[in-house]
Amino acid sequence: MNRKKLFDALSADLAAKSYLALPVSGVPRLHATDGQLAVAIQEDPEIAGLIGKSLNLSASAQPISADSFASSLLDRASRVGVEGALDAMELFLAQDHTPAVEILLIAGVRVPEVVEVYEGVILSPVRSVPSEGLIRLFETRSDWQLQHTLAGNSPFVLIDHHAPVTALWRKIYVRPKWLDAQVLPTDVPDPVPAVKLRKICDLLTICGPCSPAPIRHWIEPEDGVLLKEHVGRAWAWPIDQVRVRNESNLSSEQLNDFVRVLAAYLSLDQDIKRALTVPLQRLNRAIRQTDQIDRALDLGIALEALLLSEKSERTQLSLQLRLRGAWLLGNTATERRAVFDQLKLIYDARSGAAHTGKIGSKPAEIEARRTAIDQGLMTCARAIRKIVEGNGFPEWMDMLLGADG
Repeated sequence: MNRKKLFDALSADLAAKSYLALPVSGVPRLHATDGQLAVAIQEDPEIAGLIGKSLNLSASAQPISADSFASSLLDRASRVGVEGALDAMELFLAQDHTPAVEILLIAGVRVPEVVEVYEGVILSPVRSVPSEGLIRLFETRSDWQLQHTLAGNSPFVLIDHHAPVTALWRKIYVRPKWLDAQVLPTDVPDPVPAVKLRKICDLLTICGPCSPAPIRHWIEPEDGVLLKEHVGRAWAWPIDQVRVRNESNLSSEQLNDFVRVLAAYLSLDQDIKRALTVPLQRLNRAIRQTDQIDRALDLGIALEALLLSEKSERTQLSLQLRLRGAWLLGNTATERRAVFDQLKLIYDARSGAAHTGKIGSKPAEIEARRTAIDQGLMTCARAIRKIVEGNGFPEWMDMLLGADG
């Protein structure tokens, strides 16, 4: 890059105020107007070759123009000086990747501290995420404003969610850095690590159990990357339409325990993890439901997906579900009887909800089934954990016949 020519043009545009100050994330950022800098950028052989390409952010690609570079340099120079801005430009051009942060905002759960739950994956309060724009948003907006700002016009997030207080995030290197204009990120190898933040969020359900709800998911350049404030973010939209009204407070001990369970989960065969998706997501929804009919339906689906897995014989499903749950979770006849009876109440409530719109017909029956459903949330979480720690689903017939010892 022709540093002297860029230095002269950048200095001249700063002195002539060839820019507009427009707000970005609530902070005025300089945007280039007619001046010498854009021309100098277009005439620079190293930079000109990038104009018209797109900066790859994995989930999307951001088109880059001469004005993008000019605005970034002007904005950076106004804060750190012309030499500092050109240093940032040289570093940006030299890197073969985009340093970025992947962020998943979560409602419904609150953590007391920053925890590395997996290699490079951090679970933390929102204010510990390394994103100046995100922190500024939470510092300058009320809870009501945050609900509406984060919801936007997306059909996947309701405006009466609580503003998320927790996040999963990690730093990533996005490669290739540049894409031709006609190439989409889906056409290139996925640069994001194989462990999905959404899957970790799903598994977090058994911690408590609680109901973590993914609210927003995106990738943005790291703070300090030259073009950060002048390109968009790579947005994904987690589909989660059940409302979040409360947060579960998780302790340090629970989070440390979760780290161990997560390690076991991530070592599972892909087919087993796939089979656990419905139980985890339905348990999550059941915890969040305030209507007993909806809770019974979601919990029933979670338990059936979990305990009737690979069930080719479709007769006596209620009995099979109760027997499998009892033998999976009970170590004594008394414990197995308790689980067996609880699962019968839950299954009956689920059947009533599905077929009659009621979980029972008599007050005592309704109360017994309501209690079983509430307690069944923990039972379902225990069963998922047992399968994860057992490296997969048991051989159900062997277990029922005592062949497992």
